[in-house]
Amino acid sequence: MHLQKQQQGSMMTTIVNLAEAKLTQEGVKAPSHVILSVYKSLVVGGVTRGVSKDLSSIENLFPYQSAPQEEDGKYEKGLDIDVHIVGSLPTIIYIPDFIYQSEQSQLLHDIYEAPASRWKSLKNRRLQNWGGVVHEKGLLPQPMPSWLTKTTQRICQKTGLFPSAINHVLINEYLPDQGIMPHQDGPAYFPVVAILSLESPITIEFTPHPRSKDRDLSVSETAIGQEDSPSINSDEHDSFSILLMPRSLLIFKDHAYTDYLHGIQDSVSLNLDKARIVVNTAQVMELKETELLHGDVNMCQSIMFRRTSKRVSLTCRLVLKVHKNLFKF
Repeated sequence: MHLQKQQQGSMMTTIVNLAEAKLTQEGVKAPSHVILSVYKSLVVGGVTRGVSKDLSSIENLFPYQSAPQEEDGKYEKGLDIDVHIVGSLPTIIYIPDFIYQSEQSQLLHDIYEAPASRWKSLKNRRLQNWGGVVHEKGLLPQPMPSWLTKTTQRICQKTGLFPSAINHVLINEYLPDQGIMPHQDGPAYFPVVAILSLESPITIEFTPHPRSKDRDLSVSETAIGQEDSPSINSDEHDSFSILLMPRSLLIFKDHAYTDYLHGIQDSVSLNLDKARIVVNTAQVMELKETELLHGDVNMCQSIMFRRTSKRVSLTCRLVLKVHKNLFKF
């Protein structure tokens, strides 16, 4: 009996060591108790391969992301941002399925569990403001709830695009016939915006700021008659749209932040044809039949897209100047 327990203990140690080695190879540092917690079923050994209790090779394990993880998400891998760039601007990133369905449900639950006083109704939407008041001279901070900081920390860690923690979040609720006029977020924020979309799809439109076209025109006129002058790219400041599916994360920064306006049409039906220039047309394939009025999804031409339910979004930003005391500017 004693020998049998020794053999079982040795086998368990071997399995844990193998699993830890596989996780390390995948770029994940998981503590031993995480691996032991799933020992009774299958050892989590990576995305596609691993070992069973008897050390035989098995296929199609649960991905390591499904293993219990620390709440702060420090065991999650970072994203390869470059593969998620959409359109001709290298400063717009679209990440589908950034969170799981269960995480979306929990976020929506937490949002609607907030006190009614948290909601502020505007003409075309209502919103919750978290993190504090953005003053012309900076942020007058207020603490954010843990359920929200868990999400913002994940965005920071996975993208690596924010120099410090996100400290301001606007939660917007749009009904199917509501939108927001083209606008810019302004100089108070670090020039990176992360928008997490929940519940239903929508298209966000980017249009060049008038000053960008004026600047291009000025450069073009100056270049006339000059030899070897740089070519002017007429497509550089074209308007375009991005289809934001539920649970996706949109990030725009730098050039897209400073030289473009962004907005959402206040219309129940939207036309996803070539004139609109949807830069992530692959996402159109994911629209449900109830959201398509007519058109051929496979051709991505003349598709009428219908908003069937409300949309909730988390606009996450970093205010650079933070003032602890209102009277010390």
